[in-house]
Amino acid sequence: MVRIHLAHPVLVIEVAHTLLAMDHRVKAKLYAECGAGVLIVNLVDQVVEVHRDPVSGAYQSCRVFHPGEVVAPAGLSDIEVPVDLLMRG
Repeated sequence: MVRIHLAHPVLVIEVAHTLLAMDHRVKAKLYAECGAGVLIVNLVDQVVEVHRDPVSGAYQSCRVFHPGEVVAPAGLSDIEVPVDLLMRG
């Protein structure tokens, strides 16, 4: 069994529409500083952004997934989520 302390999240999921810029500029930096990966469900552009490998308050990699693709969040290798499902709200 894996135990995760709430002060050290592995993955944060943000659903962004009207505050997308804040999610990119402010929140993502805070999540990176605590060492968490972030998955942004970007409702504006209808994509899912997976930000990984946080170092010094920034992410070293970002991959964008489009409708028809499947997202497999880092740290949760047994989970695959279709982008279409995340866009349904």
